Amino acid sequence: NRIRKFFNMNQAASYKIYIDNELVAVAEETQGGFQSITFRAVEGRKELGSSVLQSRHFHGKYDLWL
Repeated sequence: NRIRKFFNMNQAASYKIYIDNELVAVAEETQGGFQSITFRAVEGRKELGSSVLQSRHFHGKYDLWL
């Protein structure tokens, strides 16, 4: 884990995304310097999109993701 942290390779959590019982993507949350999330295709692991948390609201309802 120390080596992974040194190279900023820590992955906090991974979530599977389904549409009508079909696995369509994987969301990977990271906690390096900034909280971010990356969406990847199931096959080929191609990046579909990503976002970085800009500002955090206390209740989480109004978090601002870029």
